[in-house]
Amino acid sequence: MAGTPINLAFLAKSMNTESVNRIVAEALRQTGCRSAFLFAMEGTSPLLLHVAGFSTLDGYGLELPSAALMRLSVNAFEFADMAKMKEFAKEPLVHLNPGWRYAVNAPVSFGQAANSDAFAALICLDIIPHPDQHPRLPTLLRFAQILSDMMILLSEKQIKASKVPHPQPPFLLRDVANDGKWQPTLPLIDPVPPAEASGNAVSHFLKDTLIKRKRLLSRKSIHYIAMRSWAKPIKQYQINALRSLKASPSLSLIEEIASEMATAITAVHGTPVGASVVPVPCGHSGEHCMSALLAKALARQLDIDCVEAFQCQPQSGSSHPKTNVRRPRMKLRKVVNSTVILVDDVATSGAHLEEAARLLAATAPSVWPIVWIGD
Repeated sequence: MAGTPINLAFLAKSMNTESVNRIVAEALRQTGCRSAFLFAMEGTSPLLLHVAGFSTLDGYGLELPSAALMRLSVNAFEFADMAKMKEFAKEPLVHLNPGWRYAVNAPVSFGQAANSDAFAALICLDIIPHPDQHPRLPTLLRFAQILSDMMILLSEKQIKASKVPHPQPPFLLRDVANDGKWQPTLPLIDPVPPAEASGNAVSHFLKDTLIKRKRLLSRKSIHYIAMRSWAKPIKQYQINALRSLKASPSLSLIEEIASEMATAITAVHGTPVGASVVPVPCGHSGEHCMSALLAKALARQLDIDCVEAFQCQPQSGSSHPKTNVRRPRMKLRKVVNSTVILVDDVATSGAHLEEAARLLAATAPSVWPIVWIGD
């Protein structure tokens, strides 16, 4: 995708999604700033893609920096006090009452050519300086990477959709501003409440980007159903998002995943009367790990028992799917004599599922493994 021209007008319209709104809102919450905006630049024309944290009740509006200053956003930076930075000495952004004092900026790379004059950035602002000993830039860069992945995927869709017998010439940002569908003066909006925004950005990112691909996979003699797969261009970012989700699971997403699994189990195996749902043993996330929560939700939806048959395997270190290889051998703490629906959130090689299935198969008449994400 590197070096591929991108129709920013299409991108601007496509980026007005719930997922983008929530990602920007969550970035705002985690940086602890007052306001944030995601914008694109083409030449000297700025285009706001999303704004969060600006309220008409605050008595101030969004005063954008000059185009020259906004071009600094192609680089990552964090200014604890802009009033002391020579680049901002004459900027109304800083000196208007109440004025912005703190800024943290993360560029959003979306596959433009190196010499392109188009770029995007995610910037968070506050009206008070922030101490240097609490850097917010690493946090914002993570969210910028997620937005970058979304832009790349949207642009790939745009390129495919543009292959028509009579393609239209590329639009410029000024065309968007003048076509009646985008107004240079955006309405001021309230931010998503922190309680609502927490965790939702990651959940929506994974739901929107994981590929829906129901497959029957195998590991030696063990066969298992996988509901979704990684999107290879952004797999690392999806893995990072999954890590965050495991640390603070979204119960609404757990129920949605369980519903998908219930539909698949019924379609493949029929109504599982008398069966039991068993999660693979928990590891890094403790006893209330994602696989355990999925198993309980699936059992409720199928109206059967959930049995935590395995001993928990608490361990330190990375929970990355490819680096989590030094785990102890599994041990059963309960014998299961019924048909088992074995649940895991991710199967990379399938070794985890295979070990669990073999232990359960010693007493269970049948073992039906199922995972949310399968390689």
